[in-house]
Amino acid sequence: AKFISGGTNLLDLMKLEIERPAHLVDISRLPFDRIEETAEGGLRVGAQVRNSDLAADPRVRSRYPLLTQALLAGASGQIRNKASTSGNLLQRTRCPY
Repeated sequence: AKFISGGTNLLDLMKLEIERPAHLVDISRLPFDRIEETAEGGLRVGAQVRNSDLAADPRVRSRYPLLTQALLAGASGQIRNKASTSGNLLQRTRCPY
């Protein structure tokens, strides 16, 4: 089984028949879609936060402008609207580096 949320990476791999999971477990409705302040003054980014929401958050834009730039440069708006933070961290890289 494979977990799926935004699915932008996994669905591509399934279309190419690189991944063939017997089951998909949809985790997209789990309540981890928030960006919260921490007691230390940082931000806690939930695993289900969409990349577009993270890039647009005023706290992220002001405190972590490089993160905002990377998110905006890393994918089209359509992909950013679907892709989750956890998916970005867990994606299967196809580059040989």
